[in-house]
Amino acid sequence: MPSLTTKPARRPHHPPRRLAGFALLRNRADEVLLIETRTQHTGSGRWTLPGGSAEPEEQLPLACRRLVRAQTGLELFPERLLAVYQVAAREGAPEGTGHVFDGGLCFARIALADELLSYRWVPSHALGDFLPPHAERGVRYALDAARGAPVRYLCVPPATR
Repeated sequence: MPSLTTKPARRPHHPPRRLAGFALLRNRADEVLLIETRTQHTGSGRWTLPGGSAEPEEQLPLACRRLVRAQTGLELFPERLLAVYQVAAREGAPEGTGHVFDGGLCFARIALADELLSYRWVPSHALGDFLPPHAERGVRYALDAARGAPVRYLCVPPATR
């Protein structure tokens, strides 16, 4: 039995993880807002939902709100969680978990941030033209939940080499 003066065993080092909050925003035509970000490695475009990685100790709905405002100029109050997905580490980025919140219907004009390349309202049948398969599935899960289905969890396996 350890004594009261014994130091607890050190926990092994845990690798960093990304936590992210994204917003599912739709328009009157039930199209989904996607933004095109510049990738770090190539500078080419990559489509995603508005939002992104939280700062340390930042609550995910607040991170989502902050990033959506910075990226699009839209003010929203994400509360309802629609989907969660876990992504394996890739391309020098650590493993991460994304949380998709309901951003509701958008009637406002988009004021795109300078660091973004573009935005587009995309019908659900065309999501696969813009998003990789795991992201498309996550957005479809979020759309289903926005229409009343239960929240779903998606686990994206590591990329095969």
